[in-house]
Amino acid sequence: MASTCPLPPTKERHPSRSLLGGWPLLAWILLLCLIQQTLVLTPSATAQITAKKANKAIDRGVTFLKNQYKINNNRWPEYAAVPGGIPALCTLALLQSGLPPSDPTVQQSLEQLRAMDNVQMVYARALITMALCAAEPKRDRLQIQQHVQWLQQAQVKQGSHRGGWSYNSGQSTSDSSNSQFALMGLHEAEQVGIEVDKATFQMALDYWLKRQDKAGGWPYQPSMGS
Repeated sequence: MASTCPLPPTKERHPSRSLLGGWPLLAWILLLCLIQQTLVLTPSATAQITAKKANKAIDRGVTFLKNQYKINNNRWPEYAAVPGGIPALCTLALLQSGLPPSDPTVQQSLEQLRAMDNVQMVYARALITMALCAAEPKRDRLQIQQHVQWLQQAQVKQGSHRGGWSYNSGQSTSDSSNSQFALMGLHEAEQVGIEVDKATFQMALDYWLKRQDKAGGWPYQPSMGS
């Protein structure tokens, strides 16, 4: 997920913490992205954290992720429930940190993602799409198009959940988490010139507008709290 933190460019960027296993690594990365966004929105917090400190932390995080990649025999670990999720998220984190697609770890990571052309999870498809768009979209144009087609087909087309996404294709229910990831993937694809059906975005817009609560937020599902 791209950061909105206005930091000056560096050779390496991305924060991290200790690895507790496959899924916790994914959780830590998502948590750190959330923390970064919180800092952007909190003046008192940003006043305490300088760009220099933030960039140093991100550089250490990049080193950490690369070390974990090497420890796992030059592959990212997998979480069985969401195959492809961790490799895509880690690759995207390295790219968003400022590493170029030509970086050896990024190149090998991209090859791992390119081999995942049949994953059946919305999270993974969306993240793989985002990573490929951030790296070498011209080279991977055909594969990105295939991911876009899959995400469009996976969108709920009928019923009260129309316009949203669930964990995989062919579902009649949805949740805000999968729905936002699907939209981010489609958005990134459109940004690199891949056509996305306007009806897909229109249904998604209707979906989000209908589910916004009185406080201005969105629940995970209509019957649940935010």
